Formats: sequence, structure tokens, C-alpha cells
Amino acid sequence: MIALVQSSWPAVLLFRFLDRMGKGLRSAPQDALIADVTNPSNLGASYGFHSAMDDAGQLLGPFVAALLVLPALGFSYQSIIAWSIVPGMGAWLILWWVKDEPAKKAVKKEKKTLLQDWKKLGGNFKALLGVLILFTLGNSTDAFLIIRLSQLGVASSWIFALWGLNGGVRMLSSYYGGTLSDRFGRKPIIVTGWLYYALIYLAFGLVNQKGMAIFVFLAYGLYYGLCEPSEKAFIGDLAPKALRGTAFGYYYLVTGLGALPASLLFGFVGERWGYPLAFQLGAALAGVASLLLFFVTGSAARRAA
Repeated sequence: MIALVQSSWPAVLLFRFLDRMGKGLRSAPQDALIADVTNPSNLGASYGFHSAMDDAGQLLGPFVAALLVLPALGFSYQSIIAWSIVPGMGAWLILWWVKDEPAKKAVKKEKKTLLQDWKKLGGNFKALLGVLILFTLGNSTDAFLIIRLSQLGVASSWIFALWGLNGGVRMLSSYYGGTLSDRFGRKPIIVTGWLYYALIYLAFGLVNQKGMAIFVFLAYGLYYGLCEPSEKAFIGDLAPKALRGTAFGYYYLVTGLGALPASLLFGFVGERWGYPLAFQLGAALAGVASLLLFFVTGSAARRAA
């Protein structure tokens, strides 16, 4: 639909908003499906592989688009957006080959309430969500990292290249981060990743040289590799099999709701007292969340029988 829009930015904004809604709708069942079809002992590796492939697409997509707009090929921006439906349809067709267990039919006489499934998820899962809320408040949008790079003199053209390289670091580290969580447990890897995030944010608040800022920004990609697959695997461990979709829905609800106040808080502190202090605040919240995560108990990785 975006490819059909001629010159109306509100229409583009609307379709982009609908696209993000679609991502929200598919993410929870997608992660629940991965947990259902994966051996429990390899759950972290499965999420790591999925994250790596997602990052690979985000890394290759812009480079392919850049090649298509070259004068020799002559593709317009609208035509590139339109042709992007082809890989999307391909993924949709492949999905039909994945076997899925049919959902159990609800008993007609059973009364359902909005909080019924929430009560069944257990205290450990709810404690994990609470810690995630605190960490998310310190996890502002990555756009502030780009602003910091710009403040330190990195040219806009280089920032795009650095963003692609950061995605490459994420792609290479995601599978290994998930695999490590299968081997050593979820909490040790997540705590390591959150503390690493705190150090990265602390470094961003302290460095004043362009070269060091570029190094820290590229190193930042390792945080995603450690935490993204491990957090999802931990959710899969704690949630009952019949409620995995619901559990991942709560997970994305918490991280989504925390994203806006986190960025507002960072922007307010940055504009009022300076961005270095805002980065230090994010580091402090991540550090506190890392300590609180030790109090969340549960199976670190369910081994196959």
C-alpha cells in the first residue's frame, strides 16, 4: 500500500503504523510457534538463529535497495517498495509448510475472564516481567545513539554505514548468545548482557572522541546477541505450553509500553542536563535490573528427556 501512495505523508504514516501493528500481532504467536517446534534443550539456539536471520535481512535489504536505485538499473523508490512484497509472500507460503498443533477448543460452559490466563502464568513469570519493565525504562530508542554520534562529529553518511555494521555484529552474535543460554542457563547470559549494556551506555556518556564513540557503537550490537534470544528462551521456559502465546503477548506488551516513557525520560534528561547524564541514568537502571533478575527463579533451560 505504501508503494501506491503518491505524495501524502500522512497516508505513509498511517500504513507504517498499521505495519507495526501487524508486527505486534505476529511476534507473540511466532515466538510461541518456535518454542512448540523446538527441542527444549536447543530453545536458545533456535531464537538466536531466528534473530540472526532477521538481522541478516535488515542488513542485506538496504544494500539491495541501494543497488536497485543505481542509474544502471533505474528502479524508483516506489517500485522497490512494491517489489518487496515478493520475499514477504515467499515467507508466507513457506510458513504453511510448518506443522502447528491445533489449539484446544474451549469448554462452552467455562467462564473466561481477562485475568484468568494471567493468574495461571505464575509468580516467577510475573517477577520477570517486573524486572523487564525496570530495564526497559533505561533502554531508550537507539536513535539517541545516532544523535550522540552526530554530536561527536560523525558524518551522516558514515552513520548509515555504521548502522549496517552494527546489524552485522548483531547477526553474528545472536546465534552464539542463544547457544550460550542453552549451555549455561538463561539468567547468567541475560545478566551478563544487561551489565554489558550498562557499560556500553556508561561509555557513551563518558567518551568525547569520535573514534571511541564509533567503537562503542559497533560493540553495542553484542548486547542484542546476548539478550534477545536468551530473554525469549527464558519466557518459553517459564510459561506453560498451553499459554506460551499469551506469555509472549505480555512480554511484548511490557517492552512496548516501556519504550515510550523510556525515550521520553532519556530525552528530558538529555535536553535538561545533557546527554552524558542521560546515558548514565540508563546504565544505572540496567545495573539495578541485573541485580533484581537474580531473584527470579525458574528453569534455566529445560533439557530434553
